[in-house]
Amino acid sequence: MSLPLVFVKPTTNCDRVRCRAGWRYTREESGRLADQMLWVVWAGRGNLNTQGGDIELRSGFCVWMRPGAVYEATQVDGDPLGLTSIHFQFQKKHLNHSHQFPEFFDVWDLSYIDALTRRIVEIMHQGSVDEEQQRTAGLLLSGLLLDLTKSFRYTEKKSVSPIARHHNATIRRTVQHIYDSVESPLSVADLARKAGYSPAHFSTLFKRITGQTAESMIVQARLEKASRLLRWSNLSIGQVAEAAGYPDVYFFSRQFKLKTGLTPTNYRLAGHEDRLELLNIHHEPVISRQSPGAEDVKHGFESGRVVKLGQVYHLITVEMAGNPKNVKTRLAHWTSKEGLRWTRRATLFESSGKFDGSDPRASLWSPTPIFDEEEQRWNLFYVAYRAAENTAKAWHNNYEGRIWRAVSQTPGLDGIGGPYVDQGVVLAPGPESQAWEGLQGVDSFSPYRVGKDWYAFYGSARTEHVPCEWWGVGLAGSKRLAGPWKRLPAGNPVQLDEVFVESPVVMPLDSRGGHLVLFNGGHRGGIGYSFSADGIHWPRADFILEKEMLPSWPKIVRTPLGAIFEEDGRLTIFFTAFDESFYGNVGLLQVRLVKVPK
Repeated sequence: MSLPLVFVKPTTNCDRVRCRAGWRYTREESGRLADQMLWVVWAGRGNLNTQGGDIELRSGFCVWMRPGAVYEATQVDGDPLGLTSIHFQFQKKHLNHSHQFPEFFDVWDLSYIDALTRRIVEIMHQGSVDEEQQRTAGLLLSGLLLDLTKSFRYTEKKSVSPIARHHNATIRRTVQHIYDSVESPLSVADLARKAGYSPAHFSTLFKRITGQTAESMIVQARLEKASRLLRWSNLSIGQVAEAAGYPDVYFFSRQFKLKTGLTPTNYRLAGHEDRLELLNIHHEPVISRQSPGAEDVKHGFESGRVVKLGQVYHLITVEMAGNPKNVKTRLAHWTSKEGLRWTRRATLFESSGKFDGSDPRASLWSPTPIFDEEEQRWNLFYVAYRAAENTAKAWHNNYEGRIWRAVSQTPGLDGIGGPYVDQGVVLAPGPESQAWEGLQGVDSFSPYRVGKDWYAFYGSARTEHVPCEWWGVGLAGSKRLAGPWKRLPAGNPVQLDEVFVESPVVMPLDSRGGHLVLFNGGHRGGIGYSFSADGIHWPRADFILEKEMLPSWPKIVRTPLGAIFEEDGRLTIFFTAFDESFYGNVGLLQVRLVKVPK
């Protein structure tokens, strides 16, 4: 095969995502494929149906899709696929070369492939891509395709014997176990016993199938986790070493420098940070008092969550329906196909509006829908308050907040719109409240999963003092989404901002693992954010929307409603904000994830 140095040209249609629940790649989509496309699977499990039969999709598998071929892909529930997709074209005089390349590849040095394809995606997402950038991306992709073809094992399903498939599957599970358990003691003898082989036979198989020894892969997995924590968390070097499976911080430092050329401290200093870069703010609200369905929403909208299922956005939010203002509320479900025009679907819960302090459900706020993969049901967490007249010394408008959990009666993702049935209170003020919490009780609750465990940001404010000078958040944990939930004994409050953190919304990051939190706060008011590699340690926040950035319609920015990872690589963030009449509208802005020097 004689090909030039650069024989393919990537397009801007490329991305690296963790697929959402319910994702699938249809035959119709593959039928519309007009160029070449490379898939790299870096996480999760699924199935690819081709003209030649079914193929298992798993971490370390690559597919080179051709126009005219038929593909259909699905993922395993509870183990979503991590996919990098790169569309590209052959240079004109090499249009007929695709038949010379294999269609499927097994990749064992996934870190190399993932780093290379991640860089290609980054280059092609840098706004207006000039000729030099496109040539650089083309060089990287051309080299990768040739390397895949010449250096990596080509897997053809029919040529693999049943015993070879068994060995391959067992070693793949072992590789996954290594990456999932780097913080634990790992030895070749234990791995061999777990896989069902003698240590000698296991070592031979592991080296033959993966191309490296089990010992070297353990080191690689540990250093990859340490690199992520050094770059994306504020853990100390000792804490990073422990989290990556090194009981001796000095040995960790020596091995890290041997492999990377930098000490852990210098690596952290020389690294880059992920930032959210504001691209645009929609020039008018997407839900306002003029929207159909908002006719009886007297004071507007505030707090809640937007999720995207398939091609439909779902918003569960608070409608400030009547008087007393901020007390007479409803939790409602809205939907939209493009995020700009919304349709009201249902009232999920309605508060009593009692204003004498007697009813613990006088006011309802901060609804957060979370899908439970094990139970295949939506859980709706929300806050219920008592309410009474404010005094000169304390704010009783909403106080003694408790977090309720309700469960959808319709199973599956379609149950997001309800109806929901209350299951009880999962977090409340009381003897277990921490010193930083105040009269407001628990004012928000945003659960998210880290490995097999659940965590949640919860908020509180010292509204027993007027004016209230501090609003904060802490972390709670649970083994199950249903609870029981307990406040973490250490690390609270989480210092995202010194003054004001309200209504946090947490989302997993499709692009690189870890989590993103959005919140309302900061001394200038706006939308803040922070990234965490492990979901427990959160660095000080930055801000993407503050007063001086606002277009004409928002007077005061209120609560973020979540970020949606779109197909073009952008993040759509929905938020609430007051207009000149102090009516709560729903707005939309778009950002992108960028890396900047520290």
